[in-house]
Amino acid sequence: MAVEEWLKSNDIDLASASRSPAKDWIFVTVPVALAVSLLETEYGTFIHPRFEHRIIRATAYSLPASIAAHIDFIQPADTLSRSMSQ
Repeated sequence: MAVEEWLKSNDIDLASASRSPAKDWIFVTVPVALAVSLLETEYGTFIHPRFEHRIIRATAYSLPASIAAHIDFIQPADTLSRSMSQ
């Protein structure tokens, strides 16, 4: 509930969120500007040296202490890997 309250307090409509079948994941889509504000981060463009594939990611982010223990990770903010066909 702490995460849901944090999302609501940041004007994220939970009616537009989806949840995993086990109800242990919340999926929300937000504009980059809101993600930057919520996560106290900056996003950058990373280019795969071999495939020249571009992705936008953050190298670090911050969460309030009241919810940090409830969140394992934020995607795609912190994932630089991606499977690619050769």
